[in-house]
Amino acid sequence: GILIDHPRARQVPLIFTGPLISPEWRGRRVKKLGNHHDIPATLLAGFGLSTEKFSWSKDLFSRHALDFAYYANENGLGWISPGRVGFYRFSGRQWHNYGNAGLLPDERETAQAYLQALYENFLAL
Repeated sequence: GILIDHPRARQVPLIFTGPLISPEWRGRRVKKLGNHHDIPATLLAGFGLSTEKFSWSKDLFSRHALDFAYYANENGLGWISPGRVGFYRFSGRQWHNYGNAGLLPDERETAQAYLQALYENFLAL
């Protein structure tokens, strides 16, 4: 089986269906990395509504949205970018790469900075 730290354990397709989907998006498959918190901005932008209150959410249909995903569990932080995957284990304080292409040093720094900023935002609530 796949262990909880492996990125495939967190891979879930997001499917939109129904008459409210714009005809240009019907039947299309969009390969974009994202998280559950990207759903609000994606839906709101699709309905032409403001996404301002969802600063940590991105519109997955936007060409300008950065292509990445992160995931976290009690063991650490995972970061996924196109073709690269890494998981930072809290216990060993080191990165583990999945697949042939591990994260580049700047991607590791981005992942750590992202989680730190997210945590600081949470503490300020």
